[in-house]
Amino acid sequence: MIHSADATVTVASVAAPSGVRSIIDPRVDRLVAAVASLPFAYMLYYRLAVEGFDLPRLALAINYALLIATMAVRRPPVRVTPKPLYWATAFVATY
Repeated sequence: MIHSADATVTVASVAAPSGVRSIIDPRVDRLVAAVASLPFAYMLYYRLAVEGFDLPRLALAINYALLIATMAVRRPPVRVTPKPLYWATAFVATY
């Protein structure tokens, strides 16, 4: 006979894999956001410095700046799945 006190599982007893724990770390999340925003920052620089200013490029620059800002100030994830299939699905759906 199993007592309810023996059958309970605490959060501390179920440890997440080390890779998942490192992704939840806010410093790692900020680093990933910084690396992901580098192509947008380069395109922002290239469009304005090389091609010059006009209304469409200015609108594109504002769009890139908003994209970079939201990537930099977002909240880190609370829960991350360790299943690679879900990661691949999210990657394909995003890009």
